[in-house]
Amino acid sequence: MKIRWKITLASLVAGVIPFVCGMVLISISARRTSVQQTQAIMGRYVSSINSGLEAFFTTAKSVALSSASLQGVRDMDWARTKGNFQGFVNANPTIHMMSLVNSEGYVYESSNNGNPWQGGRRTENDGDPNAAPIVLTDRDYFRTQVSGNVGGEVSVMVSEPYVIRGSSDKSILTTVPVIRDGRAIGVVNVTQTSAELTSVYRDLTADFAEIFGTEAHLYLISDGMQIVCDLEYDPDFERYEDAMHGVAENVSSLTLGEEVLAGFEAAAQGDLEVIRQRVEGREYSMMYDKVPGTPFNTALSVPTDYMLSGANRIIAYCVVTCVIVVLILFVAMSVLTKVIIRSLNLTAKTLKDISEGEGDLTVRLDVKGNDEVADTANYFNKFIGSLNTMVRNVSNSASSMSGIAQDLEDNSSEISSDVSTITTSIEDMNFAVEEQSASVTETSATITQITHNIESLTNQIENQSSAVTESSAAIQQMVSNINSISANLSKASGSFEELKVNAADGKTNINNVQELVNKLSSQSDSLLEANGVIESIASQTNLLAMNAAIEAAHAGDAGKGFSVVAEEIRKLAEDSAAQSKTIAAGLKEAVASIKNIAGATTVADNSFDSIVSKIDAVTGLVSEINLSMSEQNEGSKQVLEALEDIQNVTVQIRDGAVEMNTGTEVILKEMNRLSSVSQQVQDRSGAIAKAANAINEAVVKISHNSGTNKDAINILLDITSKFKL
Repeated sequence: MKIRWKITLASLVAGVIPFVCGMVLISISARRTSVQQTQAIMGRYVSSINSGLEAFFTTAKSVALSSASLQGVRDMDWARTKGNFQGFVNANPTIHMMSLVNSEGYVYESSNNGNPWQGGRRTENDGDPNAAPIVLTDRDYFRTQVSGNVGGEVSVMVSEPYVIRGSSDKSILTTVPVIRDGRAIGVVNVTQTSAELTSVYRDLTADFAEIFGTEAHLYLISDGMQIVCDLEYDPDFERYEDAMHGVAENVSSLTLGEEVLAGFEAAAQGDLEVIRQRVEGREYSMMYDKVPGTPFNTALSVPTDYMLSGANRIIAYCVVTCVIVVLILFVAMSVLTKVIIRSLNLTAKTLKDISEGEGDLTVRLDVKGNDEVADTANYFNKFIGSLNTMVRNVSNSASSMSGIAQDLEDNSSEISSDVSTITTSIEDMNFAVEEQSASVTETSATITQITHNIESLTNQIENQSSAVTESSAAIQQMVSNINSISANLSKASGSFEELKVNAADGKTNINNVQELVNKLSSQSDSLLEANGVIESIASQTNLLAMNAAIEAAHAGDAGKGFSVVAEEIRKLAEDSAAQSKTIAAGLKEAVASIKNIAGATTVADNSFDSIVSKIDAVTGLVSEINLSMSEQNEGSKQVLEALEDIQNVTVQIRDGAVEMNTGTEVILKEMNRLSSVSQQVQDRSGAIAKAANAINEAVVKISHNSGTNKDAINILLDITSKFKL
């Protein structure tokens, strides 16, 4: 690659990379910001919808709670209650009607006069006096708030949507139980229809198209998987409409498709968290949140590309900007490098003429301008001038060296002959020195062997001395151990005497314990006899109480007070008898334990007798061991004296061996010095021979190199003659 394109490419990379990195960071930041804004916008919108719906249902809850506390409602007086219900409905436009259900499941409605022959309750045919009443005991809210409300607790329930007979609207009930005297006696129902809900929904979503475009969906889905509201864009009216309005049947959320349901299920796991889900190949941002206090959930689905359209536009602008900047930089760098390279091309052309011509060193480059290219041409001219001078000097020196090389070749032949004579003389002298060195080496080896034998003898003497010393120390240690053992045996003998005394004391104490246990056993028998007397008294008292109760019964009303006293005496007698049995059982267990203790003390007494006899036997053994240790101590002292005599003799032998070893070492040193001198003479004569051989080889190389040098000088003369100087 030419330098022009290298410079262009390097400059382009250096300029574009930071710019592209900046654009990438801007794009990433824009997309991240858009994602965060999407999360915030969808979260705020869903929260706003849920707040509005919560307020919608809170109105019904408040009315139901207030109505359930009215006295007429608690008395189940429909004549007094109907006017109040109609007033609540008229005051709250989000309420369609109210109804009252009694404990039998009969229903009274504020929007219907009912069957006048049956007190205004609703029947299958309100115009028929004998029509069967409508019974609501099978409704979930009735089962929960009346039939199953055993504790009479007040609760609020919001029902799933259901279809009203003869209407295209669906109804939602808010129910509260009527509590009287701590139990549920009926239910107050507040009915809101899909018409009121759609009206509120339309007000809450007036800006939906402006925020989320025309391809978004907003659902209100019940816990029972019913679609209550489905906000879809109507292109004819150019606004969002509730697709469920006017649909006189329940629509399952399963009709939305598995992909949509999977996205909403994932979104329901988080707290106002946006989930990305692909539906039919397109990605949607989904959010799912529960309306507080109701069985309904708000589900929002918006195309992700719409929510991120701003970030996508910024990314597109960044890509276009990067392409434009790259093109501008490429054109600018191409023009600039072309101007810079023009001067270098002229220099290259001149160098080509010099290299491919006849070596004309008189040629010079034209120097124009003050830039780096002009400096290069100027320095090149100086280099050519210096090269001209050097080639001229080399040519002159080569002519002089040609004569010197011829003289060197002649002198090398003479030196080689003289060196051969010197080498022969040195080899003769080296042979004589080798014979002398061999004799000295044999003598030195003999003396060395003698020295080794003396050293071996000395070492053996040293080992014997050390062994004797160690034996003496060991015997001394043994004597000390014997003395220590004797002292310990004396102490042990005293300890055994004390142990014998303590064992006798223990035997005495065991005898005392045995006497106390025997006394305690006899006292326990007395307690058992006393407890038997108490049990007999309790039995007689119980019998007397029964007789007294019989007499009191015979006495009639006059004996009632005495009957109560007799009953209390009977209970007291029964309690005394029960306690007496418990005490008797405890005393029997205590007597059994005391007998066990008595047996154990007898065994312990026998054990102490055995211990005393064993202590006497051990004391005798200790005395015998002490006597044996005294005899062993005397024998060890005699062995120690004999070892001291052996030690003295060993020291005298060792001193004589040391003197002999010193004399042989002096002789050996002198022989080693003589051997060293012979070796030095031999080494130096060998070195001289090697040096002579090296000189001879060097002279041969010089002779060869002088010929080579002569040939090189001739070649150098041929080369320098080609340059034009």
